[in-house]
Amino acid sequence: MSERISLQQHALECFAQGYTTALKNERAFYDTPLASLDDWVPWHLYDINFIGKELFDDMGDADVKVVAYPRDWVDTLPEPLFSFIVKG
Repeated sequence: MSERISLQQHALECFAQGYTTALKNERAFYDTPLASLDDWVPWHLYDINFIGKELFDDMGDADVKVVAYPRDWVDTLPEPLFSFIVKG
């Protein structure tokens, strides 16, 4: 049986997959390793952190950890709403 996910999580995963593909292409062009990635992107209802292997060690070299927080948080980083890995 497949895991059921919310529509919000599905939309976030689709965005993250496309954004990660764009990041990989850009970093390949500039010969910048994906492992050093630490990119914050505001999107829809979320502030999203894209993290490479150097900062989140439990994944492959081409994988990207995606952590989504509520948009416009202040002072203290809240608990993430979603967290998953985009496989490279």
